[in-house]
Amino acid sequence: DPARPAALRRRRPMRLAVVVQRYGAEIVSGPEHLCRLTAEQLAGRHDVDVLTTCARDGRTWKNRYPEGDDRIRGVTVRRFANDRTRDPASFAEHSDWIDRHPRSAGDEEEWLKRQGPWCPGLQAYLEQHHRDYDALVFFDCLHAPTVLGLRVDPARSILAPAAHDTPALRLGLYREVFSQPAGIAYTTAVERGFLKRTFSIGAQAEETVGCGVEVPPSHLRERPPRKGARVMEIGCGWGAAGVFCAKAFGAKVTAVDADGNVFPFLELIAALNGVKVMPLKRRFEQLSTARLGEEALLVGSDICFWDRMVGPLTNLVSRAMRAGVQRVVLADPGRTTFYELAERCARRWQVELTEWYATDPRRAIGEVLEVRPRAGRA
Repeated sequence: DPARPAALRRRRPMRLAVVVQRYGAEIVSGPEHLCRLTAEQLAGRHDVDVLTTCARDGRTWKNRYPEGDDRIRGVTVRRFANDRTRDPASFAEHSDWIDRHPRSAGDEEEWLKRQGPWCPGLQAYLEQHHRDYDALVFFDCLHAPTVLGLRVDPARSILAPAAHDTPALRLGLYREVFSQPAGIAYTTAVERGFLKRTFSIGAQAEETVGCGVEVPPSHLRERPPRKGARVMEIGCGWGAAGVFCAKAFGAKVTAVDADGNVFPFLELIAALNGVKVMPLKRRFEQLSTARLGEEALLVGSDICFWDRMVGPLTNLVSRAMRAGVQRVVLADPGRTTFYELAERCARRWQVELTEWYATDPRRAIGEVLEVRPRAGRA
């Protein structure tokens, strides 16, 4: 009705192309995760096509998903095969050379190609079909799908850069990236400040939009184990999580650590809280399927801080799932290694990754990973 105030008129759904280097329910970190969360929200009101590659692994860009159209959580996903994979060691060596030597525009384009993902099919689709969309939305600023895609129709392009201070952004080709799009959606005020200091922004519209999240429950208070349940804290240190479970839920807690020197502190913390916990000196690899099967819940915090811990922890979760453990709950400040663990788990089991924060006794933020068996599977 033209007589109605503009703010009350129903706007027609838009057709949006959302471009990102990889996309999937198993990818639970980085700009790809932000992209999926946003696409799922937009799909409730608009016609959304995600344009992406067949890669699942962001280190090699190996084609793992089938090429063609897919449907994930209500979003249409169009996948295109990459032309090449990346050898991480070779690329690191090439990046070091680029960083240390004078370079031409051609050198930078070659670096972009080697960085990957290199997906001519995706680029060709954009060039042929960009007019079919009301807007093109690009997530991540570093990779070729964005760098090349922005050149197709910059006047209708929106960039969600998810940028941080990295040596790659010193390359001249990224000056073009930030001068082209009609709109830029920043995740944080810090990111916005950094990019405006570093580049000449040419966007007609800029907003700090953040990332909407559903407020998560307190994982243990609102989803408590049954009273008296057996709980194991892995990598316990001084045992804060295990002591909490013993005190709050009357849990029978086994606190596991490879370093027996932490146990006097564990026992002191337990005594101060009027509970008992059972210390057990074991490495992750030494916890057998049978032993894990005695527990209803595994908890751990700040235990995935080195690359070499990702494999043993993934294997431990696998043994726990086989043994019939129904929940594994792990907390972390948000390290890259923790996100890699989360992605590995998401390929095999039901995973929920949620942000947590605390304001007392001091402000802290991080992530909580909860792993459960998939329905009908152990």
